[in-house]
Order: sequence, then structure tokens, then C-alpha cells
Amino acid sequence: MEEQLMRGQKLESIGQLAAGIAHEINTPTQYVGDNVHFLRDGFKDIAHVLEKNGELIEVCKTNDR
Repeated sequence: MEEQLMRGQKLESIGQLAAGIAHEINTPTQYVGDNVHFLRDGFKDIAHVLEKNGELIEVCKTNDR
């Protein structure tokens, strides 16, 4: 009975260790992923502004002729 209790405690400790390791890996991974999504959305907005800017330049060039 005592041996089973010790085995159970060892398994519980291993589970807690695994959960801690998973947390330490997941936290920076999630941070990087969130920032990549933020940058991707920001660059989409910038690309849209640059596209409209190019269209405006072309209209201005056409009107100057």
C-alpha cells in the first residue's frame, strides 16, 4: 500500500513538472504568435495606405498633363 502511495506521489510530481515545462514553453510561443498577428494586421493596413497613395499619385500625374 505504501509503495502504491509513493508511486502515486511520483506520478503526481512528474505531472506537475510536465505542466510547468509546458507552461514555460507555451508562454513565449504565445507571445511571439500574438505579436506576429499584430504585425501582420498592421502591415495589411500600411499596404492598403500605400496602394491608395500610389493611386492618388497616378491621378495627380494624369491631371497635370
